[in-house]
Amino acid sequence: MTDCRYYCMMRREEERRLGGLSPVQYHGKWPFKRVSVFQEPLSAALSALNLLMHFTGWLSFFLLVKYRLPLRPQTKKTYYEYTGLWHIYAILSMNAWIWSSVFHTRDIDLTEKLDYSSAVAVLGYSLILTLLRIFNVKEGATRVMFAAPILAFVTTHILYLNFYELDYGEVPFASPRVFLPCIQLHKQINS
Repeated sequence: MTDCRYYCMMRREEERRLGGLSPVQYHGKWPFKRVSVFQEPLSAALSALNLLMHFTGWLSFFLLVKYRLPLRPQTKKTYYEYTGLWHIYAILSMNAWIWSSVFHTRDIDLTEKLDYSSAVAVLGYSLILTLLRIFNVKEGATRVMFAAPILAFVTTHILYLNFYELDYGEVPFASPRVFLPCIQLHKQINS
């Protein structure tokens, strides 16, 4: 939020409190008092902690693949065909947590759009990665055919969120709609 929106919201909430009314949401969010420059300090700290955990996990995976696992003699690539896809996932996840930290530090339109767009990108890529692994897709052209429709949908959805309507009621319900099919697919394949 801009400073004007923030101070107007806080003034309005003070009026509501003095009138004996409970807090309400503004632009889909509950009012929080700033602490120094942090709009939501606990959320910003937890997002930064998630970023640290994702970085540590990616670094551990990178070191394992680079220095401990054998490479194919002719190509010098790993035997594990999904290594590059996991590196992309790590980069997308770390990017999402960076923007989540920034958004919870300072809630303005740009940081909000970057946070939501990054989260949608990670969800879409997670679905792609799930499908590629479940169906054991290893050929490059087949991977593109699997990923193209999902990438088109995710790109369209990000454009919709950024340039048409950022629906605050819709965003929290998007995650289960993407991850539940992934979980169901895992259960069906593994049973």
